[in-house]
Order: sequence, then C-alpha cells, then structure tokens
Amino acid sequence: MDFMLDSSKLISMKPSRLYEPVFSKENKRFDQLIWSKDKWSIKEFIENDKISFLDKMSMLLKTEFFKENELHKFACDCISWMINKMKIEDDCVLSALEIKRKWISDRSLESERLRIKNIIFDKIHTIGNIHYMNAYFAVLNCLELDANYVAYITCEYLFKAMMFHAKEYQIRDFVKGLIYEMMNEIN
Repeated sequence: MDFMLDSSKLISMKPSRLYEPVFSKENKRFDQLIWSKDKWSIKEFIENDKISFLDKMSMLLKTEFFKENELHKFACDCISWMINKMKIEDDCVLSALEIKRKWISDRSLESERLRIKNIIFDKIHTIGNIHYMNAYFAVLNCLELDANYVAYITCEYLFKAMMFHAKEYQIRDFVKGLIYEMMNEIN
C-alpha cells in the first residue's frame, strides 16, 4: 500500500517563497496542480516534474509525514553520502556525523552536539572552496534540533555542495531513495 498525501495538507505545507506577491502566477498554478487530485501517492508527488525538487522536499520533509528521528536520520544519511562522494576526511566532520547519529537515540549527548557544532561553525570561515563551504554548512545544519528544518536545509545544502561531485539527477535519485526507504518503514 502506498503512503497517500492529502492535498489539503500539501497546500498547508506550500513552500514559503510561493507566498510572496511576485510568485502569484506560480502560486495559482501550484494550487491548481495540488488540488487536481484529492490525494497523492508519495511516488507520484515526488516524480511530478511541475514542482521543483527542492520545493517538494520543503513540503514533504516534515514531522507531519515522518517521525522526528527519521528526519534526523535522513539528514545524517545525506551527510554520509556527501562525505563519501566529496572525499571529506576532516575528523571534525566525521565526528559531527557520529555524534549526531548517537544523539538521535541519546539526547544526553546535547553538550557534545553543541561542542562539535561550534567547531564546525568556526571551521566554515577557513574554507576557500564554495562547494566545500556548502558541505560544512550542510554538516552544521544537520546538527540543529528542529527535525523539519534539519531535513530540508541539509538536503538543500547537499545540492549546493555536490554540484561538481555528482550530476543533479544522481543527487535527486539518492534523496528519493532515502524518502522511499522512510515510506517503507511507515507501511
């Protein structure tokens, strides 16, 4: 059985940029598209090419659809893939990922999460390459607390960081694969 998305819930998750007046034409088109069906399967929503991939992710990667810990794990899986593809060997980045994964099931590691977050923040200012800087921003954002924010913003920085390390469709396919895995755990 495929997980179904209610159109009214999707409309309430509309990407914030569509609320701006300059996007009124796109906003109307977006509303018509979403309301063209009462329910969407997760696959047809993700595969719909009339909505940008990151807009779909901003709507979908929410605690309304997934458990908080699943969203944190999603962000960690994005970071892990990015580290491997970009061949990042920085011990701080590897430690940040390890601490975040442990923190998901043990919130007593909060002080350790904050410590490594500050280290990553300080390192960002020393990086000259924009793609690696975006990778560090992805790691930094993965270390945040709000699951809705963590999942989407990590996904966004993944796209920015990986621009010269993978083709866009490869990044999309990886992210879609993670979402489909989360959907299988729900069913």
